Amino acid sequence: MPLENAQAPDAGTVLITGASGFVGGVVALEAAGQGMTVHGCGSRDSSPGGFPGCWHRIPRTQEVGPLASVVSEVSPDIVIHAAGSASVADSLRTPHQDLLASLGSWSVTLEACRLSGQNPVIVFPSSAAVYGNPRSLPISEETECNPVSPYGWHKVLCENLARSHAAFFGARIVIARLFSVIGIHQRRLLAWELFNQLRQGAGPVRLMGSGEETRDFLSEQDMARALVLLARQESRSPRSAQPLVVNVASGEEVATSRLAGLLVDLCDPGRSVVCLGEVRHGDPLRWRADVSRLKSLLPDLCPLSIEETLRQTVDGWR
Repeated sequence: MPLENAQAPDAGTVLITGASGFVGGVVALEAAGQGMTVHGCGSRDSSPGGFPGCWHRIPRTQEVGPLASVVSEVSPDIVIHAAGSASVADSLRTPHQDLLASLGSWSVTLEACRLSGQNPVIVFPSSAAVYGNPRSLPISEETECNPVSPYGWHKVLCENLARSHAAFFGARIVIARLFSVIGIHQRRLLAWELFNQLRQGAGPVRLMGSGEETRDFLSEQDMARALVLLARQESRSPRSAQPLVVNVASGEEVATSRLAGLLVDLCDPGRSVVCLGEVRHGDPLRWRADVSRLKSLLPDLCPLSIEETLRQTVDGWR
C-alpha cells in the first residue's frame, strides 16, 4: 500500500513511458495511490486493463515528435521511463536490438522532454547489472561499473546519456539502479520459474547454478514506491548538473538456494531442491546493495522481508 502521508490533492502529474510493461504498470498503480494524476504511453491502441489513468498511443519508432507532443500536452511534473529492454538473455542473443530498445528509447524520452519546453524530473530505472561482479559487498553507488552482459553495458550507456543531458541541457534526472524485483506482476525470472516448477508436478526442483549465488531482492510495491517518492523529492530539491544515482534494493543478500527453499515451503513442503551447477552467461555471482543513500533520502521506506515478499507474491500468482 502507498505511504499514508503521501496522499495529497496537489500530488502532481506523472507520465510513464512503456506503461503497459511490468515496471510501468506497477509504478502507475503506486503513483495513483499517492494521489497523482497518471498518464501512460506505449504502442498499444488502448491502455491495459486496470490502468489508473489516461492513455496515449505512441508509435513504436525512434521518432521524437510524437512523445514530445504528449509531454507538451500533459505537462508532467515527473516522467518515468519504463520503456526499453529488460532481458540479459535477449541482449546476448540480439545485442543490436537490445541496444536500440535500451539506449534508443531512452534517448527519445530525454529529447522529447527537452524539445517539449517542459522540465520534469525524469526517472531512469537502471539496473544493478551495471556493476557486474563487484570486488566487495555491499555495492555502493560509487562502485566501479563493470558489466558482464551487453544488457548491463547498454544501461551504462543510458546512464552516461543521462549525465550528458543533465550537464548540457539542465535535465533533472534520477538514476535508480534496481536490483532483483519480485512481485505479482513480475511473471518471469527466477522466482517465477521456480514457482512454475512447483505447480507443475512432483520431483525435485531444479535450480541453475550452485545455489550459493546471491541476489538482493525487493518487492514490486517497494520498488514502485521508491521510484515515485524519489522523483517527488527530487522535484523539490535544488537543481544539480549531475543526475541523482540511487541503489533501489532491500540491502539483504539472499542465496538462490534459500529463495528456492522458501518457495518450496510456501508451495509444496517436502519437495527437494537440486542445484545443477550450470552458470548462466551474463549472470553475476553475488549482489548486496549498500542502501544507505536510499535510506537517507527515504527514511520512511521500510522494505518487506523476503519471506513476506514471497508470501504475498505466491498468493497473488495462485
